Amino acid sequence: MTKGADKWTAWNEERARFKENPTQSFKQDVEALEEHIRKLKGVAPKLSSTSLDPLARKHIDKLEQELEAAKHWAAEEVKKQR
Repeated sequence: MTKGADKWTAWNEERARFKENPTQSFKQDVEALEEHIRKLKGVAPKLSSTSLDPLARKHIDKLEQELEAAKHWAAEEVKKQR
């Protein structure tokens, strides 16, 4: 394995771990996704001490957008039920 691939090992392991988790309730799934995002930020390859690899940043940004969309959807559903 090359040095460049080594920096992605923890990232890939976290992604695989998350994919293996079964779906729970909506609230538990949201909490699991929030935790997954935190873990990915912690293990993401970095260009410097403060700058994430662009591919990692793009993936994290997409997950955060999907998380916010799910939260927004849930809030709208709650409003409809009132």
